[in-house]
Amino acid sequence: MLSTHIIQSLLAICPKNSIWQTPIDGLFLHHLDNPIVMNAFRQNPSLCVVLMGERQLCIGDKCSRFNQDNMSLCPVNTPVMMTVDHATPNKPYFALSLQFDLNLVAKVAQQLDLHNSAKNTVQAKDFLTLFNPSQELINALERLLALLYSPNSEQNIAILAPLYLQEIYYYLLTSPQGDRLRELCRQGSHAERIFKATTWLNQHFNEPLNIAELANLCGMSESGFYQHFRQINQQSPLQYQKNLRLTEAQRLIQQGGNAISQISYDVGYESPSQFSREYKRYFGRVPSEEI
Repeated sequence: MLSTHIIQSLLAICPKNSIWQTPIDGLFLHHLDNPIVMNAFRQNPSLCVVLMGERQLCIGDKCSRFNQDNMSLCPVNTPVMMTVDHATPNKPYFALSLQFDLNLVAKVAQQLDLHNSAKNTVQAKDFLTLFNPSQELINALERLLALLYSPNSEQNIAILAPLYLQEIYYYLLTSPQGDRLRELCRQGSHAERIFKATTWLNQHFNEPLNIAELANLCGMSESGFYQHFRQINQQSPLQYQKNLRLTEAQRLIQQGGNAISQISYDVGYESPSQFSREYKRYFGRVPSEEI
């Protein structure tokens, strides 16, 4: 996979036990030196690469485990459960996530005359995909990552990062996994319409859920919307909204400043007791244990 030199150079500049938003737009590095279960991990449409260690991602009841031997293409926009079973200071977990710039992806696809070639055939099982990358893709990704520790990195990133990103998208779009990425940015595809719905839900998760209005926003029938939403996200719209509310509540509780009852109302619950029950069911502990 990626060279040892690249990994060690990144490890030297990445903050420990954190998710670092690097100076390259959409590129994050994640370091852990202890095992962890993250119920509130948000997986945006991304290319994910484990550089050291291993992790498991679960979307609904669908789980995939991967390590340095493969990459993950995850064109969804949903809360997931991430588990790292083994990590120590000497053998940490270290990974990168490159969130897709869908406008740039669409531009590259259009230049390749691929923008309209995808069909509505990408199934749920395809939306958390492990694959073995080509050497060309690895080389392009390494060039992008090397900008982070290169001399004059700020200038190099400003000028070269957009070019390397286009190269990465080119190799992804022309790979066997390309249909999954094209489907996400193709106007009118099921994936593009459901992505529009999940984007809306992320911005309005504390509001009452109206399936008819969401389906209308996506230009779909209610039954078609519900079916494709569940296929792509491995959960119903209601469960998706509930997960968004609970993960935001956890963040606010850990941040401090407001009473738990107020936070329950802020994220959209009408009853603090219902909030407490669902919080414990989701996280395995009551809200007060977060303080």
